[in-house]
Amino acid sequence: MAIAIDPTKPFKYVLREDRDAERPTTWMLKPLTVGEQSRIQDAVAVYDRATEHVAVRSGTQDLEVLRLGLVGVEEFYDIDGNAVPFDDRMDKRLNRSIVTDAFLSRLRATWRVEIANAITEAAALTETDRKNSSSAPVL
Repeated sequence: MAIAIDPTKPFKYVLREDRDAERPTTWMLKPLTVGEQSRIQDAVAVYDRATEHVAVRSGTQDLEVLRLGLVGVEEFYDIDGNAVPFDDRMDKRLNRSIVTDAFLSRLRATWRVEIANAITEAAALTETDRKNSSSAPVL
């Protein structure tokens, strides 16, 4: 059975390394809209006429996915145990709020990649995935 995706509905995600933690950090993510996905794909594909190859700027792609799909965080602390608040700003071009690069800079590179993948894969969940997610930390 096909399940419709609602890109306006955030979902919770816990990093793989944090799933057995007593108080895991919970990332609030949202699937990208078709327009957001298309703009990212168009912006990161680079065609080299000399070699006739298309290259993908994967770092840029992950950054754009995070900017659009990371919408909040719970239980995120710094080394001193202080809560790290989610930091976003209004993007006039997109006419919506996006996470700041300063906040993203506080995340380990492996976390950024895993979270970006979770956002991207949210659009590919099947009915079985959704049923299995009811007790799992990933929706």
